[in-house]
Amino acid sequence: MRRTLLLLLIAIFASIMIVSTSGKLMRQVTQYRTSTTSALGSEKYRYGDLYGLSYLPGFKIENDFLASGVPPDSCPVKRFINLYVAGDSYLGDAFVESDSIFCSVKSYWYLKTNSSDIKHVRLATGETNILLIEVVERDLRSFSDTDYIMGKMLMDDSIHGQSKMTVGRFSSLVFQALSNPSINQNIEFNMFDYKIFTPVKEMKASLNWNVFGRVNDDVLISPDGKYLLYRQTIDSTSKNGSFTPMSDKELNNLVRSLNTFYAYYKSKGFDDVLFSVIPNPVTILYPHMGRYNEMIPRVQQHPDLKIPIIDIYDLFKNTNMQIYFTSDTHWNMNGFHIWLNEFNKKLMTYHEK
Repeated sequence: MRRTLLLLLIAIFASIMIVSTSGKLMRQVTQYRTSTTSALGSEKYRYGDLYGLSYLPGFKIENDFLASGVPPDSCPVKRFINLYVAGDSYLGDAFVESDSIFCSVKSYWYLKTNSSDIKHVRLATGETNILLIEVVERDLRSFSDTDYIMGKMLMDDSIHGQSKMTVGRFSSLVFQALSNPSINQNIEFNMFDYKIFTPVKEMKASLNWNVFGRVNDDVLISPDGKYLLYRQTIDSTSKNGSFTPMSDKELNNLVRSLNTFYAYYKSKGFDDVLFSVIPNPVTILYPHMGRYNEMIPRVQQHPDLKIPIIDIYDLFKNTNMQIYFTSDTHWNMNGFHIWLNEFNKKLMTYHEK
């Protein structure tokens, strides 16, 4: 009996580990557990990812993620573009409900780059194939490593695209899975994050904040008390920070990597390769909390940059609309549609082959 129980526990923990290291399985599990009303459900992401870290009841605000917008009337009726996106959750399925929101796009392919996912691409010859590389500002420095994209988005006709599983390749895949930056968060979600515990977590969070002035280590309340902010984007010692200095040497290396992505994927048959940076909320909402490193404008205006940019930095700075969720790291539908309109303008410049 004891041995059976031990084997059962080992099987349970192994299953949790496998799910927690897999981007695909985590998306499926998260989608189910955030939508179900059963005891297996979770409220960690329903009210925003920063609420899910802090459980501050004052920020328990349900977010409407799905976009209902359609392309502008000026879009060509003909859909002829195969759109490939290597991006993060800003363009994940929580925002992009279907490819119909993009001008002239007939198919939509998506790779989540800040995960352990690896996908192969085989382009349709004789058709218009466009690649968009998108990143939130806090992950922009990661692009200095060309393998950040080229090791995950593999072209079938390249050396990266060989499907033979060698010992070295298997070891690499295992390492990438285990080094997933979200693994600890995923394990906690799968083991402890259930609705039945939410009232207790909120009570504890309220006590810590109201009595001791403390919140979750990854969360910061904005100076005006209106937003939850991701602490790493404020920390001037973090590579994710808007106020972390960036040297000219680091900037030049980042630009060289972006140019490498552009040249490589163009050489593999893409008609165009585009790049877009989504500003950290603190960059737009609270730049006075530190000295902004000007990373986005420095990259986008760099004289050596070759990859075309979908630029929303100034649009975000100058808008009077609320463009970020108050309890989440992501843009809201206003912010998303500002970006979408700019991207659709670019898509309208392409013509069918």
